[in-house]
Amino acid sequence: MRALSLAVCLALTACVSAQPPAMDDKVVTVRVPVAIRCIDPAKIPAIVSPALLNGDAQHDVSTLAKADLALRSETDQLMAIIVPCTVTPDLARTP
Repeated sequence: MRALSLAVCLALTACVSAQPPAMDDKVVTVRVPVAIRCIDPAKIPAIVSPALLNGDAQHDVSTLAKADLALRSETDQLMAIIVPCTVTPDLARTP
């Protein structure tokens, strides 16, 4: 009985000697969306540095008021910088 089972095992292992399929090396290009900076940091107006504020209310209000007026006057410029970064559903469709 042992000899018969050994013979069957040897016979079955002879059938399993097929070679595995060869592996092909190939380069595949995959398009992946990558986030890019759409605003040049140099175009962003500077904020008021805390070092410019000295604790004197009259001085600080004057400094902050100047900075506020400068930012308000640059609203159009800021919108021109930001608008190209926004995507509407109509622009998101590609042909």
